[in-house]
Amino acid sequence: MTEPRSDKTAILAALGRARHLRDDPPPPILADVLAAPLCGPDVDAMIDEAIPIIGRSLTFVVRARYTEDRLKAARARGIGQYVILGAGLDTFAYRHRDHLDGLAVFEVDQPEMQAWKRQRVADVGLDVPPELVYIAVDFETEALGLALVRGGVRGGTRTVFSWLGVTQYLSREAIESTLRILATWPAGSETVLTYMPPQEQWGEGEPGARAGEKTVKEHGNPWRSFFTGEEITTLALSCGFSRVEHFGSDDASAAYFCDRTDGLRPLYAERLMAAIV
Repeated sequence: MTEPRSDKTAILAALGRARHLRDDPPPPILADVLAAPLCGPDVDAMIDEAIPIIGRSLTFVVRARYTEDRLKAARARGIGQYVILGAGLDTFAYRHRDHLDGLAVFEVDQPEMQAWKRQRVADVGLDVPPELVYIAVDFETEALGLALVRGGVRGGTRTVFSWLGVTQYLSREAIESTLRILATWPAGSETVLTYMPPQEQWGEGEPGARAGEKTVKEHGNPWRSFFTGEEITTLALSCGFSRVEHFGSDDASAAYFCDRTDGLRPLYAERLMAAIV
């Protein structure tokens, strides 16, 4: 199968994680050793071709690391489900297959992207963990809530949802609709998502953000929604979440880069937020 044209952004995210391991000095922020093989046998050439787009941005590794850290903390509180919306080439379940300990993991994505990813998993000889369930959803024809129930996600179980690299491509109405659905899960559930702030708040991440916005627009996936921290907070609370926690590049510097002496630091505009039910 050729790589899906419908989701170049998911492949770029995996290339960003692979580039981090290839090019940045150790120790890695996230050691995603499976990102490169899943991208394909020509991954080095793919990374080099993508450098003008992804640059040396660490947003792809920071957002994955932060989400997995939140999940780890949630598991200590007894959370039993992890749902990855727009999973793309996410590798969490495969990297942690021997330590899932009964955690139900659901990868939700468009049928074309998911079929290609599953073929790549087979091609590189990865065993699918028994705890992992794939849910293919055509969001043009099926509502998210119904698709999750159809796929076996339990509505009465506290859950962590991952929703990374998606909101900027959606209308505010679509974002609100999704948040309202995710806020119906039991108290203690949470959704980790990314959002793009307005251009005037891009700071040192502006060059990379400009390049990324231009590239995805040329591929037919323009950015549509931008939020200040106050705006996305207000939206999440109005949708039924009880509180939110923001995580920007300054927070990432303090959490993941403070002990480094190699000058590596996060330079990106994207923000992370955890919305807790």
